[in-house]
Amino acid sequence: MGDAPGREVGFPSTGKLPQKKKPGPDLTKPASDKYPVLTRTGTKVCYDDPEKGECIGELGVLVYKGQRFVLLERLDGFKRMPPGPQEIYCKEITFSNGKKSKALCFGGKYSNGRLYIHVANYPSQIMGCMAIGLKALYNEEEDPIGVGSSQDAFDQFLDLLGGWRNHRTPWKFFIEAGK
Repeated sequence: MGDAPGREVGFPSTGKLPQKKKPGPDLTKPASDKYPVLTRTGTKVCYDDPEKGECIGELGVLVYKGQRFVLLERLDGFKRMPPGPQEIYCKEITFSNGKKSKALCFGGKYSNGRLYIHVANYPSQIMGCMAIGLKALYNEEEDPIGVGSSQDAFDQFLDLLGGWRNHRTPWKFFIEAGK
């Protein structure tokens, strides 16, 4: 999936998002070198009008080996991974449109092998999964609408993990409850 339209905000050399009218993800958290850490920020991603309360996603910050990524999770009734230690492993998945893609699958009984980190830009493209990006995307009113450069972010994160594994040897992953 290509980058989404809208104003893009990337990571300047400070590793922080520029100051905005509305709070964005806190990117000041120190990086973990032992395992990836996802911090849920409480920053909601809404459809057209956030005043109507139609928020269907939440941004988080994923930090590993000095690299920071933005993660997008779906909120509106979909299952989310609980806070705490998790395991992820490589898996090839098939989307409802028949397209195959590489993904990172959460292990354990809670996920039941059906919750993934994969390439996507908007909440409507994930159903209980997480989309990874290099930057948050904002609309003209500066409300967050998704994540950008998702394929690049997925590839970079996978490289940090040591590359694709065609077996189920998992990596440790930690989810903080956040705000």
